[in-house]
Amino acid sequence: MTPLDNLLNRLDGVKQVGHDRWMALTPSRKEKTASLSVRLTGEGKILLHDFGGDSAEDVLDAISLTFSDLYPDDPNRATYAAATANGGRKFQNRLLRDSSVLDEDRVVVRLAQRWLQEGRVLSLDDQARLDLALSRLEEVVVVNG
Repeated sequence: MTPLDNLLNRLDGVKQVGHDRWMALTPSRKEKTASLSVRLTGEGKILLHDFGGDSAEDVLDAISLTFSDLYPDDPNRATYAAATANGGRKFQNRLLRDSSVLDEDRVVVRLAQRWLQEGRVLSLDDQARLDLALSRLEEVVVVNG
């Protein structure tokens, strides 16, 4: 069983919403609308984002997993994932050529979070735009060592 399969099998209400993208109920709290986004990147990274605000660490803890379970063959990636989930204490922003793109991406993420909290369901187009925004914002964050 792959780490992704192990993760998805432990979640409730899993629905595939695109290629290598799923939404599920957040296991760290009771909810009726799926607000946990799971994405597998082309590099094999598993990304977790809870639009309800729970940390990835809380989500994994609720289903008895750790970041090491997501990346069993790459301890450095597991350490990086754990560091990013713990408040980003060791991160800095890189400057991008056009910061207005990042501003727009932040708005997209906030809007999607509000819609999901209101019980709305994101369309496939909205989910794709959200995934693009999240991946761009993720690229901005780099480890300071």
